[in-house]
Amino acid sequence: MHRLLPLLPLAAAASSSSSWSQVSITQADNGQQPPPIMSAITGAFANGTQFLIFGGCTSSCCFAPIDAQWTLDLTQDLTQGTWSKRIPHSGSLTAMSAVPSARFGAASTVDSTKDILYAFGGQDSSQAFLGDLYKFEARTQEWTEIKPSIFSETSTLSFQRPPAPRAAASLSVVRGGVGGGREGGRGQEKHLVLIGGFGRQGAKEDEVWGLKLSGTGRQMENGWVRLVPSSSTDVREVEEGKEEGTPSRSTSRGLPARWHHVAVPVKIPNITPSPSSSSPSFPCEEGRGQKDALVIVGGSDATGQDHNEALLVEIDWEEGTYTWRVLAAETEEKEQDERSRPPVRHGHLALHPPYPLHSSFFHIFGGLNTTSDTLPSSFLSDTFRFDLPPVEAWTEEDLPLSPSVPGPRAYAGVGHGERHTLVVGGFAGFTGDTDDRLLNDVWVFRHGEAVEEGVKEGGLNGGSEEVAREDRRQHLR
Repeated sequence: MHRLLPLLPLAAAASSSSSWSQVSITQADNGQQPPPIMSAITGAFANGTQFLIFGGCTSSCCFAPIDAQWTLDLTQDLTQGTWSKRIPHSGSLTAMSAVPSARFGAASTVDSTKDILYAFGGQDSSQAFLGDLYKFEARTQEWTEIKPSIFSETSTLSFQRPPAPRAAASLSVVRGGVGGGREGGRGQEKHLVLIGGFGRQGAKEDEVWGLKLSGTGRQMENGWVRLVPSSSTDVREVEEGKEEGTPSRSTSRGLPARWHHVAVPVKIPNITPSPSSSSPSFPCEEGRGQKDALVIVGGSDATGQDHNEALLVEIDWEEGTYTWRVLAAETEEKEQDERSRPPVRHGHLALHPPYPLHSSFFHIFGGLNTTSDTLPSSFLSDTFRFDLPPVEAWTEEDLPLSPSVPGPRAYAGVGHGERHTLVVGGFAGFTGDTDDRLLNDVWVFRHGEAVEEGVKEGGLNGGSEEVAREDRRQHLR
């Protein structure tokens, strides 16, 4: 069994050797390359050497999202790639198993142990919000619509109806049990976690949903469960512009509304007891003092204001509850603190290893720093590193200027490998007339030496790396 490594100190940021490089696309003029595109369903497979694009918008107005699909196959050194256009197809001829309709703004994530992508919601050509759930299996290249249960077949537990239709949410794969009581408390089962988003009634406040990834075919063994806030930091500590002591809906203990944010699965020191038990929640398989959690970064709130906070969300799967708190809260030395933390933004990307691998830090890149305009000057191209607890600190990466780094953009596609993240396309601004700056370039961000050392010594995922590698060998062609 692998030994867990201690979290890296802040000094590791200076020696992480993170870097950007652009991928050279071969056969770019054979009609197989995707057009400039934004807000698509994306993900990476085969340890980040294959990249999928489905749907998205070829215009910033997004009145006509597409339902086309492309695959990018990269060389092992990630320097070259070849696009191929694929015809999306389903694993079944039944009406209940089909490919997604044309859409943009869906939330997606990949379970890299099985090379399966999951996608939820989005908006269609009429701007209507969607609430369906699909999976794409890289091994078979097939889409399947997933229909979660409403009632459990193995207990008296009744699940909630699916989350309301929405776009711009986050979707993550994490480990744990879900459903209240002792129905799912084994701690090693995989679940989807859906957070936030924007729907017909506006931004989604206190919206954290869990879905157990068990069962076969389109019918799941368990259904969606809306997790209930247990205790948390007062929302007024992170929402700006409110008078002290002023009561409002946002002072509930629920997670504040966020959309076009990012969610990063992480492991943190297990020092917080479960509200329902004297023993720590989220024990590792070996009881090594680590627990799974999610970090939410940035995004827009219910009023359209952008944020830059990092919010740690910890889930007690056995109780069906969650807590959250602000990480790297402002210090007394406010001027220095503001210089080190990233500007407010939405539509940015998170750069990190794929589930189930974890590191002691992650990065964010790009985004848009206002919801009031789409001028090119409002788009960002900075890269910031965040070190997880106990460090809890932001550092802006000192990287070479263009053309060694991607230009400003938001709503780009993203996919993760163990030591790198792929970034594809996105939107870089609109000034009117035909100046619609959509992109289809491909970039690689290498996480750095600190991540590579952790992977090599087995410290990223609590000893499950060998299992993950074996799963990949079995499921990849």
